[in-house]
Amino acid sequence: MSMQELKEGVAAAQGLKDLVKERAAVAAKTRVALGVFPPRFKGGQTTQTLSMFVIDGKAVAWEDAVKLAIARGWKWRIIGVEDGEYGVDLCDGKGPAAIVAMISDAQEQMDGGGQESNPIFKKMALEIIRAVFNLLRCYELTPDGKAEVARRKERLYSFAHVQDVAQSVLEADGRLFKIVDAINRAAVNPIAGKAIAKLVTSDLWSDIKFLRKDLPNRPADTVTSFLLNVHKMLSGTVSDPVIRKRFGAAGGNMLEIDDIWDDKTVTCFRLSFQTDIGDTAKLIGIMTLASIFARGGVRQLVQKDIGDVAKLAFVIDEMQEIVVSGYWGLANVTAMSRSWGFSFACATQGVKGIIKRIGDDATWQLINNLRTKIFTQTEAKEDQDIIIRLGGEAWRSLSTARGEFENYHQRLRIERGHMDESIRPLPVDSVDYTLSTSDVFGAPQRVEARSHEVVRLDKHGMMGDLQELAHASKFVSQADAQAGRDMAAEASAEYQAKRIELEMRNRQEDQLRTYYGGWEKKPLYTINDVSSLGMGQAIVFINRAGVLRTDKVDVNPDLAKMPVDRDIIIDVQAREVGNVPMEQIAQASSTAVLANRAQAKQPVAR
Repeated sequence: MSMQELKEGVAAAQGLKDLVKERAAVAAKTRVALGVFPPRFKGGQTTQTLSMFVIDGKAVAWEDAVKLAIARGWKWRIIGVEDGEYGVDLCDGKGPAAIVAMISDAQEQMDGGGQESNPIFKKMALEIIRAVFNLLRCYELTPDGKAEVARRKERLYSFAHVQDVAQSVLEADGRLFKIVDAINRAAVNPIAGKAIAKLVTSDLWSDIKFLRKDLPNRPADTVTSFLLNVHKMLSGTVSDPVIRKRFGAAGGNMLEIDDIWDDKTVTCFRLSFQTDIGDTAKLIGIMTLASIFARGGVRQLVQKDIGDVAKLAFVIDEMQEIVVSGYWGLANVTAMSRSWGFSFACATQGVKGIIKRIGDDATWQLINNLRTKIFTQTEAKEDQDIIIRLGGEAWRSLSTARGEFENYHQRLRIERGHMDESIRPLPVDSVDYTLSTSDVFGAPQRVEARSHEVVRLDKHGMMGDLQELAHASKFVSQADAQAGRDMAAEASAEYQAKRIELEMRNRQEDQLRTYYGGWEKKPLYTINDVSSLGMGQAIVFINRAGVLRTDKVDVNPDLAKMPVDRDIIIDVQAREVGNVPMEQIAQASSTAVLANRAQAKQPVAR
């Protein structure tokens, strides 16, 4: 091993340690133990904004995020339903089709990702919601709509009013009838018609026909079932007056989506998906994330270099609670995140929940898009399969301890007669032997042997036990019988000695081949590797400069209690970097890390 290779190995190990230390510090402050951490920002760039958005399925990560913001002197605000907290207009800037797609994703997650017995009722309910949203978007701009907004002091383009209008589908002169009448009168008015001209399209008239003619002509019980599904999807945003006001654009302490990009600002989503308002929080959380994602795409269209001048880091705990498969879901957005200036630190208690909600393909896409993966204590088969799949296959090969060959495959080619002209074989003595093979083969044979190579007689038509000769002759000629037998015996004894040595070496090589898989491709991680992770151990995948680096490491101490300036211990199990053992690299690069090993290991925090 050259000094240069040793230096490269030391540098690689030090870089890995520094990177994990840096990202573990982020994890320590956000209670993210199993995470996918954002890549480093480009060196030397001018960052105009640097902000963070924190969302947690259990609504606890926001506490740590606020403490971190206070410690750094950053601004912070909370999206929630308590006094002093902010609301978000969930429907602003989104078309009816986009809103329905988000509702569908959230509803699928609330249902656990399973198949419904009658999916037609859900699909028809979503179609009703989309059509009503289309009507309300136009009605809001009519004279009657503006008057109603002023009277109610809230936007009509919201979940609450969609729910109200949808329930009047079967009423002959209900609210739906009045809205359609107001749109018809405004469309023929020269002044009012200009305000809604772009919205009065064939799609609008088609939706009016669907709501006013097609639905009422269906059986009443069927339509009632459709409307019950509409009520199920939207009731949580309607029945609670605080949520209706805070997330329905009713005014008062509303947070604009663009404000989330404010420099050095932490924005936290506080609603709990398990307690406060149940599944409605999940719908609000998914739509809030989707609103940020959608706005990020629009900002990139307006400013092409937005990914370089604005950074927004997402810290998402309990990712399985809010991951969706739609166009604005994590699986798709992470593929475009770098050009938009997005970074993600995601944590989940298992991949199984994600696969159940968005499927295997979308889960695999999501995991591949996230550049750093840390797996701890994998118990579910789905998690173990993901690790084995990420690790891929590797050539596991090893030669003799003397290092005469690069790998088992090269030795097999050279020592067992499969010559490769591009590889120089082991040198042998160039002593010439005269051998008579008359007793074995009858007629004399002539063999032209190349120097420093093992000759196989069967290549020249001579079959028998003498498969390999340690010393090759330049020619074979007829001699007297006794001399020929003597020379044959000498050559045979030489061969037998060489053969015994070869067999001993091959036996050792076969043992190594059995353990390492020889020169065949084998999975880098086996089921034993991933199922035997103990407390404080992790399998890490880091993608840097297009190269995936992975290892099984020990993480010490407890991440949640680790100060920012403290080393994290990396103990690589039976691996090498540049053919240099990691123990040797650790001794050469960081004696402080080795000294910390004496400390007691604690469980990784969740």
